[in-house]
Amino acid sequence: MDNEFTELESELQQLTPAQPSPELMTRLQAELGSATSEPVPALRRRSPYQSATTWNSWKWANWTVAAGLAIVMSLASWWAPEIDFGDSPIASLNRTESADMLRPVRAARTLVESRAEGVIELPDGSPVERVRDYYIDTIEWRDGAGDAQLRWELPRESVRFVALTSY
Repeated sequence: MDNEFTELESELQQLTPAQPSPELMTRLQAELGSATSEPVPALRRRSPYQSATTWNSWKWANWTVAAGLAIVMSLASWWAPEIDFGDSPIASLNRTESADMLRPVRAARTLVESRAEGVIELPDGSPVERVRDYYIDTIEWRDGAGDAQLRWELPRESVRFVALTSY
């Protein structure tokens, strides 16, 4: 097998490109213009806006704006007057005794029933099985002293699609 590749490689090395036809060369010269046109300089002077390493670059503008906004925001927060919420309802709510407030102590989700409703086909053509699940969500609250409790139960149903694969 290695010998076949060696022969192919030697044949490929002996190949030379064909000379373009005179008609092609005439068309190319007509399209590209005469060869006496002005030569392009090999080293062009770089514009100051072509690199992010100079301070004149437009790429530094984002960082400059961000730094300016950070300075303005810090000065605005330093000069802003403090607000006293003295007798607001929120402040009085925070001062209440923690024993009088109900706090959640338990949350549960119980699956009551799961029912397969059959196989359907999605718009993309893939088969799925539609399954309807019935849950009861329960949240229980108690106060700090342990005298009162509240239990909230909410029935819920959800529909899910299970992908089916064929082998």
